[in-house]
Amino acid sequence: MTRRRRFARAARLAAVAAALAAAAVLLVAPSSAASGAGADPVLEKRTQPPLGAVGPRDYYIARPATPVEPRRLVVFLHGCNQTAPDVAVGTRIAAAATARGWFVVLPEQRPYQGADFSDGNGSRCWNWFLPQHQARTGGEPATLAAITRNLVTELSIDPRRVYAAGISAGADMTTVLGVTHPDLFAAVAPYSGCAYLTCGDVTGVAAHRAMGEHARLVPAFVSQGSADMVNNAAMGDTALRQWLAVNDLADDGRANGSVPPTPTATATFEAQPSAAPGAGDPCIGNSRLPCAGGAAGASGSYPYTVSKYETADGAAAVEHWLIHGLNHAYPGGDTRGTFVDPLGPDLTNAILDFFDRNPMPVRPASTAEVPTGQPPASPSGSSGRPSGGSSSATTTTVGREHPATGASPPVAAAAAGLGAALVLRRRR
Repeated sequence: MTRRRRFARAARLAAVAAALAAAAVLLVAPSSAASGAGADPVLEKRTQPPLGAVGPRDYYIARPATPVEPRRLVVFLHGCNQTAPDVAVGTRIAAAATARGWFVVLPEQRPYQGADFSDGNGSRCWNWFLPQHQARTGGEPATLAAITRNLVTELSIDPRRVYAAGISAGADMTTVLGVTHPDLFAAVAPYSGCAYLTCGDVTGVAAHRAMGEHARLVPAFVSQGSADMVNNAAMGDTALRQWLAVNDLADDGRANGSVPPTPTATATFEAQPSAAPGAGDPCIGNSRLPCAGGAAGASGSYPYTVSKYETADGAAAVEHWLIHGLNHAYPGGDTRGTFVDPLGPDLTNAILDFFDRNPMPVRPASTAEVPTGQPPASPSGSSGRPSGGSSSATTTTVGREHPATGASPPVAAAAAGLGAALVLRRRR
């Protein structure tokens, strides 16, 4: 590795560490979400034993009353300063998935144990930004994969219908899982995350190398708020670029545009206004960042743009949702949870719909561990936004139902100015 590349990688890691420290100060520890209220599914707590250098990790299982066949499993990863029960309620993932007859597992990061800083994280962040947690063997990805494999066997899950999703730091670890275990996870859905290798792999080359002999196109549902103060839109854009690039490489082994860099279809949906202006939730308290929509009096949904990237034969490569005006908060969330915004769109059901459309195309011959060594070196590509237009895209604009809410045709101008919120470069 050249001196310049070593310096760039060190600078990027230092910036991430500083941002995490700043976020830990900015975002206070969350209060516990109510765990037995209403129709919330029961969460069964278990503990994964230590694996290598990674200590024990708790995880929570939500079981459907009547499992749908073939059986499906979603692994959902929380963000920093969150717990598994908190995010189960706040994102509505446990209720939404079990209502469909799906199983959900919510692993939980371990806080530091006393003065031992060798395992876990002081803010309960998944350690997606550390090299030892960016490879298939060892580290937190191996522990999360072990939890998943054990449940696939125990719960008789269809191996073709195992999925991973996560928010913020959980989104980044979701991406790590997708590129290090493409034989285990059929599709992934990172919300408010960035590219593999600490936001650096916008070319997809390192991600493709990490896939190894299991390389294949992994359908990815990538979503981001345009006014995110923590994982800003430029950082979120690196996640989109990386998933487009690695899928272009992985589908046939060549970077040849088989996965197009511009959308094959785009639809924009306007905001739903409030029936009672001024009645919106500004998201004050319970570890929530200000919600522009609620402050403006909206109570339906933010405007959002959906872009789909498909191969020539119509296979889904990436589906990208950009939610205009949304801060670092999960949309359509339950306000008992932390870092949520009650305004739509209903991202959780949109993710589950995407998963349901994208099972593993071919059952892997084996899910046995295959040593792949250390994570690849960081690429030297730019981390800026992609250039070029979308002349090949088919664009449909407003005047129809929100696919994630089923609401009546949205009304224009209800969210004017929502995307003008200040964007800071802090990282949760």
